[in-house]
Amino acid sequence: MPDWKLNCRRLFTRLLSTLVPMLVLLAPASAERLYDYPLKSLTARESKSLADYQGHTRIAVVFQPDCSWCEKQIADLARLEHKCGDAFSTVLIGTRGNRRTLKRELRKFAAPLPALKADKGFMHLLSGFEATPVTLFFDGQGKLLANRRGYIPPEKLKRAISLQTGGLCS
Repeated sequence: MPDWKLNCRRLFTRLLSTLVPMLVLLAPASAERLYDYPLKSLTARESKSLADYQGHTRIAVVFQPDCSWCEKQIADLARLEHKCGDAFSTVLIGTRGNRRTLKRELRKFAAPLPALKADKGFMHLLSGFEATPVTLFFDGQGKLLANRRGYIPPEKLKRAISLQTGGLCS
């Protein structure tokens, strides 16, 4: 791996750990399965995984019904994704609700983002959660870089995404 890529990865990890308190890193084996884990789509009748969505890097947000912080986090990510073009993609993962409830929740979000429904196996790999939103940062190869529980303010989110995309979204 070239030195500049290694330095960028180190800088990204250091920045996330200082900018975002309570950073949780998952075990590598668990993270790989998390990325390729098949989930049911909320917008179509098929199973997909996070690996099926395009973009240099991926950010997944776990949300639940009636979560105002989830709505704010998803709106911030949608604005950044629109501004940054193809630098990264956002995928929503719904939990703690049936398909109908989660689809109704999707209508609250301004941008039409791809959405999946988490099952018990996925949540077990995620090691459960205490609060939503849960934001998962993956690199282009599907490696989980970070897992953050709670709302991330827009300026911190923008800096983290900029580092993660190598400056493509600044």
